[in-house]
Amino acid sequence: MSTSTSDSKSQERRSVRFWSIFILALMAINLSVALVAIVIAVGDPSFKPVPSYGENAVDWETQKKLQAKSDSLGWTASLNRNPARKEVLVSIIDRVGDPVSGMSGTLRAHHFTRASESVTVPVVESKTEPGRYKADIDVSKDGRWQVTLRLMRGEDEVFFWDHDVEWYH
Repeated sequence: MSTSTSDSKSQERRSVRFWSIFILALMAINLSVALVAIVIAVGDPSFKPVPSYGENAVDWETQKKLQAKSDSLGWTASLNRNPARKEVLVSIIDRVGDPVSGMSGTLRAHHFTRASESVTVPVVESKTEPGRYKADIDVSKDGRWQVTLRLMRGEDEVFFWDHDVEWYH
């Protein structure tokens, strides 16, 4: 009987060891998968918050008033990119179709998959074509871009244009 008791205890120890290792292995696999998911999420450059998101949320009402004031001017903007020269060409026309000149300001842009790489550059008016402006910015990546244009002429005329633009070759 003592042989059978020692065999039984030996078998019980092996069983405890097997199930302990099995459960610990499952936990290790689970933690490994979680670590891989965290590394992928943190390392992905497209998984970043939109620039100035908090500031825009706080100043939402101010932005809406600025947009309403800009809309009351009746001006429209059209943007074209020139990826070879790394620039954006902007045309501003008033409500009757005449070019709007004498403005200065900035253009901010980021690709939707790279929100953390937002760039703000000055907008310069063309010396030869009234109402035509240029911003030196690399927008050569195809896809959807968020573009914010803020131009001023004097203190009363502020043009604010915040849209997403799709650019493809």
